[in-house]
Amino acid sequence: MSIGMTMAEYWDEDCCLTKYYRKAQDIRNERLNEQLWIQGAYIYEALCCASPLFRSLSKNAKAVPYRDKPYNFGGSSPAENATTEKKRYAKNMDIFMAKMAVINRQHKEVKNANG
Repeated sequence: MSIGMTMAEYWDEDCCLTKYYRKAQDIRNERLNEQLWIQGAYIYEALCCASPLFRSLSKNAKAVPYRDKPYNFGGSSPAENATTEKKRYAKNMDIFMAKMAVINRQHKEVKNANG
């Protein structure tokens, strides 16, 4: 009953429901654990930013500014993706052109040797 299943579901419904409720509970526990870990990371970062203020021997201690935006877990923005994709395309094109030049040079050498 602690996993969200009612007594009626446990006793009267399909016996496989317990497996699904347990799996759902595991997913909820994992999600909560990740959220608490992220919260701990934020607290740790905040303490690291403020730690210069806690040094008693420093005279002009200044706190490091805390981040402006939250952590980005969903990947990069579409604009960043487009820029990255263009850079990757240009790099791959340069590699391709260099390989093509080598092959063309080898082809000319073979053609000149055969004559």
